[in-house]
Amino acid sequence: MIGDRYNQKKIAVLDLWERYRRLRGDIEDGADIGFLEKRAQALRDRKYLLTVLGEAKAGKSTLINALLGESVLPTDVLQSSSAVVEIFKSADKYVEVRYADGHTEIVRDDPATTDVDESFAHLRRIAAIDDAYRSIPTALLDAYIVERRLHPTRPIPLAELETASKLPLRDREQLIQDYVRRRTPAQIPVEIRCAFPLRYAFDDLRIVDTPGINAVGAAHRRTFACLPHAHAILFVHSLDGPIENTSFREFITQVAPNRSKASLFLVLTKSGLKSPVEVDEKLAAARSLFGDIFDPDRIVHVDSLLKIVADDLLALGSLDALRARYVARKKHFEQRYQADRRPEWRSEAVQFDTKLKLLNNALSELEGPADVQTLHRVLHRASNFGHLERLIEDLSSKAPELQQRELVEALRKAYDNQVAYYDHGLKVLHHKKKDPRTFENAIDEHLRLLSEYEAELNEFTEFMRIKYTGVSAAYGPMLKQLEESYVSRVEGLKAEEPILKALVDFDEECRNFVEGVVGELRREFGTKLEALGGRYRADHGLTLPRVDVDSILKAAQERAYVEEPRVVYSTKEEAAVISGGLGALLGGVVGFLVGGPLGAAIGAAFGGGAGAVAGHALGDEKIEVQPRLDTEKLVKELRSLSVAAIRKATQMTVLSHVNASVEGGIEQVRAWLRRLIAARQSVLEEIRREKATNEKILQDIRAYEQKKGVCLVELKRIDEILENLQ
Repeated sequence: MIGDRYNQKKIAVLDLWERYRRLRGDIEDGADIGFLEKRAQALRDRKYLLTVLGEAKAGKSTLINALLGESVLPTDVLQSSSAVVEIFKSADKYVEVRYADGHTEIVRDDPATTDVDESFAHLRRIAAIDDAYRSIPTALLDAYIVERRLHPTRPIPLAELETASKLPLRDREQLIQDYVRRRTPAQIPVEIRCAFPLRYAFDDLRIVDTPGINAVGAAHRRTFACLPHAHAILFVHSLDGPIENTSFREFITQVAPNRSKASLFLVLTKSGLKSPVEVDEKLAAARSLFGDIFDPDRIVHVDSLLKIVADDLLALGSLDALRARYVARKKHFEQRYQADRRPEWRSEAVQFDTKLKLLNNALSELEGPADVQTLHRVLHRASNFGHLERLIEDLSSKAPELQQRELVEALRKAYDNQVAYYDHGLKVLHHKKKDPRTFENAIDEHLRLLSEYEAELNEFTEFMRIKYTGVSAAYGPMLKQLEESYVSRVEGLKAEEPILKALVDFDEECRNFVEGVVGELRREFGTKLEALGGRYRADHGLTLPRVDVDSILKAAQERAYVEEPRVVYSTKEEAAVISGGLGALLGGVVGFLVGGPLGAAIGAAFGGGAGAVAGHALGDEKIEVQPRLDTEKLVKELRSLSVAAIRKATQMTVLSHVNASVEGGIEQVRAWLRRLIAARQSVLEEIRREKATNEKILQDIRAYEQKKGVCLVELKRIDEILENLQ
């Protein structure tokens, strides 16, 4: 069953960690206990988040409902696209909402009303937007209210809101003031958790529904906030739109490359009414465009409504009953739309019409009458949900183990160091037992070799510092080449979309560049430490202490990221007027670039001057009524700003980030090695000082052999677990 194996392995890994903490004592074995505890805590939290991402109206919520086999999430147009909903496994159904003022509300189903899901109805209510406020960025306003950047007694920062939301708001200031006056932190949900009897046996699996990546009103910010916590990502894209859609392609390019292919899916929805030829062509196009990011078999097509139709058929138990229900609901909403042309009524009518078409298509493939079970199989097979569900099951058995493997491999290095420590101590104690003079000489020789080892490492780390930092760093010419290639590319472009694409590509290459430099540093350190260790073992029979270089340099790289302010608007009135056009584009650029700390920094390089420069560039145009965007001027300014951003990023942002990663990493490696060597030296001096009898020496030898034996048993257990994690 899904997750059973994962849970068993997780228990074994956490047990391994707890035993390590008990056995380790105060020995220096190169392990960063704080860092390893965070890895272990991630396993204890019992959360494995499958986060669903996609553009607005791509069918994310409908797909999740189809996976759940029940209409849990709101999907109609009355609903806000700003809510993030986490669905977790529970025997009972309920909705838990935490509000910005700190209070929590739990709504459970009433057993007396089996025909009504009170909890899910409540979820729809809190996700709905009041009709009066649908034209303003309510998600952004809520965020500003929570952050105390908006208050009923203070002026509305309209230009800032326009830029952040990418919406023209000049004629809606009174409406915004009214919203801010009525809205309080006690009404703003900051966390929505939905308990549901998930059919997956993988108890830790949680499904997260997010706002569209192109949602207006800055709702996409909540999506970006989810990404650091996502263990796996399921990208959703509607086949109604082109596969090469710019914003979606750039979002994938921005988010996915730093993640394992085992944790990524691309699901093309709404395939039920497409011809097999069209579906095959679009699948092929997606695999061609994204083959370097996704495994080809993890790019699949589904039709969520077809799966829901199949589930409805089983629930009603009759084809005639199903068809009659769909016809009645379609007619009901068509009549409501005729009486009151509200978009939600039209949306509901279209959805039931689509269900009828999907049902009729499936029936047309049958040669004659079919029973409910046969028709259900036809519908389910056509929906292709069986393929998607198998992929999720496969994910549950493989991707979580990547987390476990990281912790187990770190423990293996720690135990290897402990074995080396005890081997070293045993060698010295045997000398002490055999001959006091030989013992003293052995102590002196070991101390000399440790000092020699430390000197060699200091020399090597200084060489690494010179090689990898400063303006004369070995990678400098490659960084300069990267800068010039993108400057040349941008200067030759004549339209805004290719310029934006170039910036996204540049951001990705910068990430890869930094990771490449730090990765090369890790490899050089690893190779050097292995070579030194091999030489000292061969020449002197001495096993040297090892350090977890990978973990240290990864942690240093994370610490090297810095947040920078991202100013993308001008306070100039003239620039603010045009913000609906230029602001949207410039904000879009920064939005693409802000995919992580490095992206934020590069985005700052672009956005920091964008508002001011654009304001001056366009400020001389006095627009009284309807602003007209000067496309030629926009492209010129965009090109100029992009070139400036590229130069600043390569000359300052990327360079400083590499330097900080390398400097911090090297210093941490040296500090750890100094601690390990000092601990080894301290033990040697303590053994030398101790005036022990022969029996005491034998006791010490037996104690060391026993502790070494425990380490060897744990190493055997680790190897078995690692074999099981393959």
